[in-house]
Amino acid sequence: MLVAFLALGGVVWLGCENAGQTTATTGTPATSKAAASSEATGKKMSPKEMAVEARKTGKPVGPADWKPKQGDWVLRELGDSGIFNYCEVKEVKDNAAVLVYDKRTTDFPNPEPFTKLIPIPDKDSKDMPAQGSYVIMRQSELKWYYGHVTKVSGQDVTVETTDASKGSAAVELQVKMVRPGEFVIVK
Repeated sequence: MLVAFLALGGVVWLGCENAGQTTATTGTPATSKAAASSEATGKKMSPKEMAVEARKTGKPVGPADWKPKQGDWVLRELGDSGIFNYCEVKEVKDNAAVLVYDKRTTDFPNPEPFTKLIPIPDKDSKDMPAQGSYVIMRQSELKWYYGHVTKVSGQDVTVETTDASKGSAAVELQVKMVRPGEFVIVK
């Protein structure tokens, strides 16, 4: 179970995540060391700003010899937004892949080079991030965002990330716990 306190606009948010379910309560201002800011930069960041910080340390990568095959599921970043789509490889052409997004209903118009694709991580992976590093992590069924690793304990990784699901004007800071198979390390 992960408990987080977050001060947002004069309201204290208490969130509890248990087995992937998040519950929240709000209350009046209280004295707390928690703040709506990233430990990485000391300020609240949009997914794009988090991506800029993460890219200073490297990029999310898969195995060096990996090449996608038809039917594989991959991650593809939307431009430089810091948001990755969960896509299926529809077809492989030379060193690029035609992708399908949104549960096989929307094709991307142009094949994507293999260098822009990241394989879905293996849940049995032993490769763990270091505290203070960055990962991309599963945010929803079809979206993955950058996150800043604040704690690693065994197979549990605590990540501070942003949620822009309500639009860029409503970016919220979140603290989530992820396990192998739910993140890709930025190296």
